[in-house]
Parts: sequence; C-alpha cells; structure tokens
Amino acid sequence: MNLISAGLIQVKKLLSTTLRQEVAALPEIDTYEIEIQRIEFWPHQLWVHVAGVGGKLVSYRRLSGWQNLVIDLIKNADSLEKLEKIGQILNHETKNHPYEPEILEKLRHAYAKRRHQLKKLQPSINHQKLGESWLEHWRSILQYCENYSSLEYLGREIKAQSQQFADLPEVMASLQRIWQNRTQELAATG
Repeated sequence: MNLISAGLIQVKKLLSTTLRQEVAALPEIDTYEIEIQRIEFWPHQLWVHVAGVGGKLVSYRRLSGWQNLVIDLIKNADSLEKLEKIGQILNHETKNHPYEPEILEKLRHAYAKRRHQLKKLQPSINHQKLGESWLEHWRSILQYCENYSSLEYLGREIKAQSQQFADLPEVMASLQRIWQNRTQELAATG
C-alpha cells in the first residue's frame, strides 16, 4: 500500500502551472530545447511524452508538488492514530519508491513536529471524548425518568458530575437541551 492506493493523496492535485517546468528540469527529461507534448497521470508515476524523444516515466515522488501534498497530509492529521497510519504507509512507500534524501528529511521533520503537537493535544482530546461519552450516558438515563421528582433527583447528580466537564461548553449546552426537552416531554404527558 502507498499514499495513492490508500486514497490519502490525489495525484490530480499535482497539476500546477509549474509542473511542466519542474518535469522538464529533471535530468532524465532534460528538455531545455525540446518541447513536452503531453503529461499523463498514471497510477504511480507520470508518463511524459517529449517531442522527438518519446515517452519517459517519472516518479511523482521526485516532484516538489508531491512533497507539498505529503507535508500537508501530515500537518492535517487530526489524531495520533491517523498520523501513525500515514507514517506506516509512508515507511512502506519509501522502501518501494525512490525519494530524494532532502525530501525524506523534510517529511521526517514534518512528521516529528506534528506528532509532538498531537501528543500535547492528546489529554484535551481524551477529555472531550470522555465528556461526550458522559453526555450520551445521561441522555439515555434521562429517557427513563417518568416524572418530575425522578428528574429532579437525577438533576442533583448531574450537577455534581458536570463540574468535571464545565470547560466543555458544547457538552454542557447539549446537556441543557436534553434536560429541557425531557422536561417538556414530561409536561406534555402530564
């Protein structure tokens, strides 16, 4: 598996105004005097047709646009799990496809930086997930309240527990809506 087959990189994003110049500057193309007639995006490489020379295959991984796409992918990973999946695929890919040493170093640096950022964020992400789970438990429990006295009784427990999640306004606002909806439902059934 590689970044393309995993669906993490769309090669059509490599289209840019500088793609032709970048491909032309590669040593295997060397078309300072020759015109590139066509560039085709193949599953794992570019097929470049050079006038008077014929077709040549070029690895996407040699292009700065590829490097930018991979760095953006790393920077936008929103969890350690996603970043580690990208890292595993990239590790496999670097064993099977040539990467320039400078590009590898930039990718490693971007990966290490994002991993450090996500590790610092992990406690707040875990707290958010815990708050959402707590909210869902109370949502189901409140559905079993059959009268105002049971709702009032649970309200005291919710208030005591909610202090732990007071820093999560979305969770607290959702809990308030759930409470109001259940109160209205009980009023309607009277």
